Amino acid sequence: MSERSELIFKLRSDAKFRASYIRSKLNLLIPSQLRGLRLKGKLTQKQLADEAEMKQPRISAMERPGEIKFSLETLIRMAAAHGVGLVVKFVSLSEMLRWENQYSQDAFHAIPIAEDDAFLNPSPPQPANFAAGMESSNQLVGSSKKEPQSSGGGLFRTAAAGAGAEMAGQTETIGGQ
Repeated sequence: MSERSELIFKLRSDAKFRASYIRSKLNLLIPSQLRGLRLKGKLTQKQLADEAEMKQPRISAMERPGEIKFSLETLIRMAAAHGVGLVVKFVSLSEMLRWENQYSQDAFHAIPIAEDDAFLNPSPPQPANFAAGMESSNQLVGSSKKEPQSSGGGLFRTAAAGAGAEMAGQTETIGGQ
């Protein structure tokens, strides 16, 4: 049996092995993305630590593969400190591997909110049939009266309902790809 065939067999038959495999991929990709974001933002670890309200050694550890176990809250804090979004979604293993194989820390770039024209100045809503066929988009899709759609595009709603009255009139992403 080839090495690839053995890997596929173990991934198909053993949930603990799958968990370990996924963890090993994330333990490489998350630190690389965090380091890439910091370097692209021309921040020192100390500057990022101050922005994220963390200590510099913690930032250093987060940038080293396998050094820490990330919580969702830590990832949210890091996304907020960098001024970017965070997507956590369940995908097929083939999609995960395709993303990993196409990933490059040098080419990786998440646009910070201050430079994100598509977020700051969204396009007018598109007809629903057009939006349903889109795989991903930064465009405003749907309205605050529609239910979330399970496929395609981002869905925006007024933030007053989900984030507090102090943000009334602003929008936040709540669904989509």
